[in-house]
Amino acid sequence: QASDWSSDVCSSDLNSGTVTNQIYSSYNEALARCNGAGYSMQTLTDVVVKKNIAMKQAVNQDCFLSSEATRTLLSVGFAMNSNSVRVLDFGGGGGYHYTLARHALGEKCNIKWNIVETQSMCESGAGMADLSLKFFNEISAAKLDLGSVDLILTSSALQYCPEPLTHLKELLEVSAKYIYITRTPFFSGDQTLVSIQGSMLSHNGPGPLPHGYVDQEILYPISFVPLKEVEALIQEKYTIRFKVLEEAANLFIEGNPVNPYYGFFCELK
Repeated sequence: QASDWSSDVCSSDLNSGTVTNQIYSSYNEALARCNGAGYSMQTLTDVVVKKNIAMKQAVNQDCFLSSEATRTLLSVGFAMNSNSVRVLDFGGGGGYHYTLARHALGEKCNIKWNIVETQSMCESGAGMADLSLKFFNEISAAKLDLGSVDLILTSSALQYCPEPLTHLKELLEVSAKYIYITRTPFFSGDQTLVSIQGSMLSHNGPGPLPHGYVDQEILYPISFVPLKEVEALIQEKYTIRFKVLEEAANLFIEGNPVNPYYGFFCELK
């Protein structure tokens, strides 16, 4: 249990007067300190979707993609089957990764891209859905709609789920040909730690805050699950083709790094 751990957390940007970067006994306890909303906050999901709409328009006009697009395009490139690809995007927000892939691959590529998100994000993103892009609240429903799955993509999502390892197991059971986990922190210790992360509303989603919104701090639970458990689960069904240490840790508990960000590209055995 996370509550067995000392909350002796050291980081250059901590503020002991806030609820962030403390250790909580459970996801629900942490969520209660976030006004019970977290990533399901309607204002947040509306902002993310509007940002993605603006990004899509900008990309179509000037053709520029950010350097971070290489993460998405690398995984999609491996998973391409002739001139088509079927992607289950877990935690795909307002379609950011889909927009990158669609722009890079062109309209002639046959893309089926199903995003699995919170109910509030599905409702906010419904207007963006088209023949290639759909939103679902459950992994099983997204998988059923796709049929076979070439790629599961999950970027900066598992750590914000109530039970990250349970969701990872469900993703592995889809038996996609490839799985790409990216921008996800894991803990080098033996226990799952639950804390609260804060960010400004304007920092969520690509681009600037849309007109008419006031910037504010958003709080949401974050879980750091043991890296060795993640790798053991993956390797039951998948071969880890390569790993990337994407960002070094800046948060430590009792000398153990909590939040280095990892990338795993995995192929079904």
